[in-house]
Amino acid sequence: MVGAFDKIIEGIRRAKVDMVTGGYWNNPALILFNYNGSITKGWDQMRKNREASYPDIKDVKLDVRDRHVVMLGTNGAVVTCLWTQTQTYKGEPDTASGRMTLVFKRVGNEWKAVHLHTSPDKPDASRIPASEQMPTTKPTP
Repeated sequence: MVGAFDKIIEGIRRAKVDMVTGGYWNNPALILFNYNGSITKGWDQMRKNREASYPDIKDVKLDVRDRHVVMLGTNGAVVTCLWTQTQTYKGEPDTASGRMTLVFKRVGNEWKAVHLHTSPDKPDASRIPASEQMPTTKPTP
């Protein structure tokens, strides 16, 4: 199962559409919650998105840290990690970092990602509900 995750990561590093999309479940029910807050529905749309952006991406460096795998029986798994990605996009430097969760299931003899959720590690504070904000510490006199 870890090999399926590693294949997707290596595909991102190489900006290889086939390598990345081959790691996902080829099904209209595939759902990706993207880093920018958008949602991608279905394998076909995910592939079209990669085909449109990858030709403009060069020099990708993707650092994956704190990878954690939880097996859900023999046919399911969840992988979580922290990541930082730097690249050149349309000739300009581009950097992002965040958190990622991938849900995998066994499809035939292969592991496929059936869901992705990625988010920034430093979300816009104005978009965080009050109930989820960290309490501010008050200095003691």
